[in-house]
Amino acid sequence: MLVWLGDNKLVFGSRPIPHADYLYRQCGYTNTRYLSPQAPSPWLCRDILREPELLRALVDYAGAGRTLQLIPYATTPEFVELVATLRTVHGLTVLLPETPAPEALWVRDYIDTKVGWRVLAGRWLPDADVLLPEGFVCHTAQLAAHAAAWFVHRGRA
Repeated sequence: MLVWLGDNKLVFGSRPIPHADYLYRQCGYTNTRYLSPQAPSPWLCRDILREPELLRALVDYAGAGRTLQLIPYATTPEFVELVATLRTVHGLTVLLPETPAPEALWVRDYIDTKVGWRVLAGRWLPDADVLLPEGFVCHTAQLAAHAAAWFVHRGRA
């Protein structure tokens, strides 16, 4: 786990950290709380929604201003569901400084593929021709085999 930018945090993790209080005191995070589900599953955000005490801690953390800033490890469908519940059911303002807007989530998924990275990085990086290795996008295994043979016959990586 990585904790940054000062104290006064509510941190959720899938499993308890036996030495969390000691760790936070040693690092100067005396106002940081670490919570984990009683019955953890592979979906931490669903665990928060399922366990009332975790959800209540999150809603209470929003305080009188009823505002939260959430920074997830990953923006998953379960995280989007948690945010929607906090906004609609609990009336919170939820700020997501590191999360793409819902209509832009495709960019995260697309750039996480080899094709997506090659296409988008090739457009965004000013010196992409130097930074990215030569390559081709192949939509079939047969086309990939032909491209690989083409590179091999020319002694290129």
